[in-house]
Amino acid sequence: MQNAIVNNQIHRVKSFKKILINIKTALPIEKKEQLDAETIIDRLNLALSFDKPVKLQINCEINSDKVANFTGKLLQSNKGSLLIQTNNDLKKINPTEIRFLKLI
Repeated sequence: MQNAIVNNQIHRVKSFKKILINIKTALPIEKKEQLDAETIIDRLNLALSFDKPVKLQINCEINSDKVANFTGKLLQSNKGSLLIQTNNDLKKINPTEIRFLKLI
């Protein structure tokens, strides 16, 4: 009986999490100002040098309003690729797609 109650609560939490994810994907993302290349390079250097977490916004497609937000730590692979480590994922970032970067 106790297991059934715990399993029911776990199921409710998972269902609620799915609802929140669906709401988040349906809401439009506020586009940040497009920073100039020099500012982005300076902030990238600071984030990588001092191991600071960042808020990052990238352009998902050329000539599109579609953007994506990430919060996490920037890393650089042995081959020079730029990566962002979020709570759940490790994603490769193309530096030319960065529109906004802020150290937090």
